[in-house]
Order: sequence, then C-alpha cells, then structure tokens
Amino acid sequence: MATHFAAARVLGCVALCAAFSFALAGTEEQKPKDLGLVEKTGAHLGQLEITVTGPRDIASRLTAADFEVQVGKRSIETFHLDSMCAADSSSTLARPANYLFYFDQQHLTPTGRRRALDVVREMIPRLILDGSRGMVVSSARTLKVFTQFTPRAELILKALRDMEVDPDQVDASPLREEGRVDEIESDIEREDADQKAEHRRVGALQLDLPDSCTDTRANNKRDQEIRSVTGSSQSSSFRASAAAILAQQFEQDEMAAAREDLLRVVGLLRRFGGIESPKVFLYFADTMRRNAGEHFVKMVPPGAFSFARTITRKGAVQQVSAVSDRGALDSRWSGAEPTEGRWPGEGKTTGSEGAFDEVLAEAAAQNVRFYPVQAEGLTFSSSRGQDAQDTLATLALETGGKAFLNGIPADQMAGDILTDLSCTYMISFDPTAFPMDRPLPVQVRVHGKRLSAHVQRKVVIQSESARRTSRLLAAYAGTHKADAGAITATVVPTGFVDGAFVGLVQVIVPSPSEKAGSWEIGGTIVSGNTAREIATRMITTNMAGIPVVFEAEETFPAGHQEVVAVARETSTDTVVSQVVDVTWPEIGASTTILPIAVMQPVNGAFVRGDATRAHGSVARSESEALRADVPTALVGLVCWSERETASLHVERSLRGDAETTLSFPALDLEPGNDRCTQVRDVIPAGTLGSGWFRYSIVVTQGQEELAKTERNFVVQATSK
Repeated sequence: MATHFAAARVLGCVALCAAFSFALAGTEEQKPKDLGLVEKTGAHLGQLEITVTGPRDIASRLTAADFEVQVGKRSIETFHLDSMCAADSSSTLARPANYLFYFDQQHLTPTGRRRALDVVREMIPRLILDGSRGMVVSSARTLKVFTQFTPRAELILKALRDMEVDPDQVDASPLREEGRVDEIESDIEREDADQKAEHRRVGALQLDLPDSCTDTRANNKRDQEIRSVTGSSQSSSFRASAAAILAQQFEQDEMAAAREDLLRVVGLLRRFGGIESPKVFLYFADTMRRNAGEHFVKMVPPGAFSFARTITRKGAVQQVSAVSDRGALDSRWSGAEPTEGRWPGEGKTTGSEGAFDEVLAEAAAQNVRFYPVQAEGLTFSSSRGQDAQDTLATLALETGGKAFLNGIPADQMAGDILTDLSCTYMISFDPTAFPMDRPLPVQVRVHGKRLSAHVQRKVVIQSESARRTSRLLAAYAGTHKADAGAITATVVPTGFVDGAFVGLVQVIVPSPSEKAGSWEIGGTIVSGNTAREIATRMITTNMAGIPVVFEAEETFPAGHQEVVAVARETSTDTVVSQVVDVTWPEIGASTTILPIAVMQPVNGAFVRGDATRAHGSVARSESEALRADVPTALVGLVCWSERETASLHVERSLRGDAETTLSFPALDLEPGNDRCTQVRDVIPAGTLGSGWFRYSIVVTQGQEELAKTERNFVVQATSK
C-alpha cells in the first residue's frame, strides 16, 4: 500500500499536542544545584609522566639530578620527582592503571572487529590486576559506553559480549570504502580505454590520405570524420571530470566521518579529569586517517581537478590547495606559514586534520597515552593503508605510547604496555611562567648508561576553567552515571540564528517514586574549556506512571560540545546524569543536513520555560522501537551557504521491510537571509506496519546531489 502525505516546514520545535490533564507544577527557574563539583582554589602543578627504559637496577634509582627537562623551549631547573619504577623487571605496576578500550567501529573492518574483541579478551587477565581498571566504549553511528571504569574483569568481559552482539555497534563503512575505490578505478579504466580508441581512430584517419591532395571532397570528408572523433573525446573528458567530482565527494564524506569520530575521542579524553595516572587509551581501528579521504583524490589522473581544505586559526582562514598527481599532492599554505613552535592545529580547526590535532592536544592536557592497534593484522601494502598506519603511529608517538601494527600478538601487546608502565617517573613543576591551554613542546633527557626516556611530545598546562570542565565531565560520567532507563537526554536541531545553531535540549526521567514527588532537572553545556549552565527547574506531579520531561531551547556554536543532563529526585535524593555528545557542522560553502530526529507524542509532565503542559512529543533514539498507533514526526534541518542564491530541491523517501511504503511531495527551498530551514514529515497514527524503516533526505540542485542523510527506525507490532 502506497500512501501520499503532505509535508510541513517549520522553524520552531515540534509539538504534537492533545488534551490530557492532571496536576502539574513548574517552579521558578533556580540556580543549578551544587552537586559537590566545586574545585577549591590551590596550587596546580604541571606534570610529565616519563617512561625510562634500560637496566632496571639503574632505572629504578634515579633522582631529579639525573633528568634534564625542557618545556616550551624553557629549561626547568626545579621540579619534584615521584618514582613509580619497580625495582625488578617483572612488569609489576607501582600503582593501578586505568585502561580505556575504544572500538572505532566506523574504521574497523569485519576482520578487524573480530580480532579486536579477541585481543582484548586475551589482554584482560594481564592488565586488569591489583586494582587496575578497564572501561569499554564503542563508536558506530552512536557512541555507547558498555561499562564505566571497573576493576572487575568479569564485568569487562560481559561488556565485550554485549558489544559483540549489539546490531547498532556494527558499521559497514570500510566495506563501502572498497566499493568506492572500485567505482573510481572502473571510471578511470573506461576513460583510458576510450582515449586509446580515439587516438587509434584519429591516427588511422590521418594516415588514410586521398591519392590527390587536390581531392577537395575527400579532404572535407576526412576532416568531418576527425571532427566527429574529436567530439567523442569531449564526452570522454566529461567522464573523467565526473570521476574527479566523484572522488572529491568521497573525500569530503570520509573527512566528515573521520572528524566526527575524532571529536568523540576528544569528548572521552575530557572525562579523564581527576583520574590518576597512568591513563591508557587502547584505540582499535584499521582505516582511520588524519588525512581522511585524500586517497580518493590521489587516484584521479594528473590535472583532473584541484581541491582545497580550509583550516581556521585564531580567526584567520588559511587554505591548503592540492592538485591530483597520481600519488602525490602539491600542498601549500595560501596564507602565512605556521609560526615556529606552534601546535599544528592550534586554535579552531576544521576537517579531519584539525580534529586529529584536537585529540593530541586533549591527550596532552589529560596526560593520556595512546596505544593504537591496527586490529585487522597484516594487510597488503597500499598508499591508503600506509596513511592509516602513519596516523596510528603518530597518535602513539605524540602521546608517549606505542602503536601495534601488522598483527602483533595480544600477549606481546600486553607485555609491552606493562613494561612501559612498570618504570615511570612523574615530574611536577610550577607552571606559573607558562601559557595556559595551549600545547607546549617537551624534551626530557635522562643521564645513565644505556638509559633512555620516553615522554609525550607536548604538554598542556590547563587553566582553572579547563580543569573544572574536565572534572565536571569526569564526575558526571562516573559518579552519577544513570542506570538503564533512569534518564534520557537528546538534542533536537531546530534552527540557525545569529551565527549559531538552536537546539531543543530534552531530558526525560520516570515518575517520582512518591505520588506527590518531584524532580529537579538541569544541566551544563560544555564547549572546549568553557561551560555554561542550563537553568534548573523543579517539576512536581501528583500522578504516577508518566514521564517527566524537561525542555530548554539553547544555542550552540559550530563544533563539538557535550550536554551534561542532571536530574535529582527530591524524595530519595537520587541523582542521575547523562552526557550527550553533539557535533554541529561548519556551515561553509556546502549544503548540510543535520541528524534527523524521530518524535512521537506521549502523555507526560512537560516543562519548557514558564510553560507547562500535560502532553507533548519526545525524541526517540534508534534503539527505541516506535509505536504504530500514534503519529510519528520525522524532523530534519537543512542548511546552506550564505552565498547560496539558487533554489534547492529537497526529496524525502521512506523505505523498509514492512508492507507499507510512503511517499512525500518534493520541496523547493529558496535561500534567503536565513541559513537553515526545518523540514518535517508527519505520519498519521496507524499508517506504519511493524518492521524496519529508513527515512532519507536528499538535497539536489539541477543534476548535482548536494547533501544526503538517513535515519533508521523500527516500529513494533501493535498488541492485540
């Protein structure tokens, strides 16, 4: 059955309201509740964690006089030295370690995913001992924490089992990459074959001269045939140009995906605040590249096209231009060269390179070592494979860790990590003379026969606000971690005003445990080293069995932010929280579609600002099954360049394995002073059958596809 529905476009938030009443009270806005996360004023020291290798009997007896330390090209003469070096070489740690096992599913091949799980299972018995803790995180379409830091090996192994069978934590991106490579190669091969055939035909026509040069009719006929061949070569050139455009599109897609993944890593690193060293980030990936997508561009023949990557630093825009040259890119700065001693990505950056630099900077700030693992093991050599290995190697080198490439056995990896951590020294120094919140180069030398020192290449002296932000995220991610279903937080993009995105923050908690109970709900928005509060509200109900929904419209700059949602049930003083990672795109020269929200109406206690209501719509995650007997709203936000003047054509489609299929009328958007518009399709109750669906939004201009995004959801069978 095919059904046709009209679409509604709105600039505000979605609300599907109906009559339903009970007593509901929202108090005046209050100052956010102090949950004990205030940092006391005091001395904060700069710290360097150093691994010393060499004869253990010598390495374990070093003093401050045995070290030469330089930070930001300034020698440090006075510092405090703490030894965490075991006297023997049995890999016994002087203090427990914290291990984060991170599975980058969008950059793990199927083979890599299986081996990564096997590797971690083998490493757990050696690493999780004597108080050391492990945490399991997986990043696919969504980021999911399967267990917080725990010293219990059985809980970590259970988390791995849960992740292994979770359908939402499987990603086919590496397989799509192979298909895209094949697609470009086929295009290039066809173009090469066409060109060779054209050259042969032109040569034959030029050799097939008439017997008499004065034979005008024969000469004219030959010239017409040559012109005909020349015309066909223009068609071949068009195909080559199409291949170049395809390569550029794939490059942009891969760069955007890599940037989002890397910014998720940045968000996790910020939650290491307050956790004691050693801190180890075991990063499992096969195809992550800091120069994401560049390998597509390198495939295109010389001179096919040029492209640009823009990096914004300190408010100034600089551009790296490159021309495809079969394996080599000619890159240059169109602005001033970076000054000596600056971090490659200092300031606000865009693209995967900028996000990679943010990872390095945050690792330096939190004193976290990366031990990246190329999970799929030994592979055939290629330029894109080498780019991935170089990225993992750089990640380890810059943070003082070690990269495991080409199928290193799990036992050897665990042994190398323990060896590194079993002989470390912590150098603490007065940071007063150093700039805050920027990476500074580090050099450490150790005196002693056959001794060497290994340390991260950069250190960041955090300001008070940066430390407070890290402690906030760490505390909420750990101490107040919600049980399943205790709290749900989402951010629904709704518009773009005065250079910033507008989003509806929605926090949902269950009914209070007592009939006349209440919830105190609020939160914090963290952006970089700054944090701002979401005004706290008290919501009281006299009815059980309904959700309590707190809503607030907030503005967000482009880039990565964390929304920390906090709720306290007043009758039991129970505090729950959830941290939501959100990445808002840069609206530059391209058209963008923000993630699609799926919303359904519910009866509940809703509060937004001074308004209260007994009915509203809540956003559903991909893991939540939708009801078929209530309306469903599919909401997307389409944004465009400020220089865009031509009409944009928007099409939406809904496909799935259920019997019902839907079609929606196309929309033509006329860009004006606004930069974004919300597109909403409402599906009446009782229309969708049970099963799996995929909703797509595609924006085109003429024959060119400018942007596309999709959202999957499942509709549960209606109970009879």
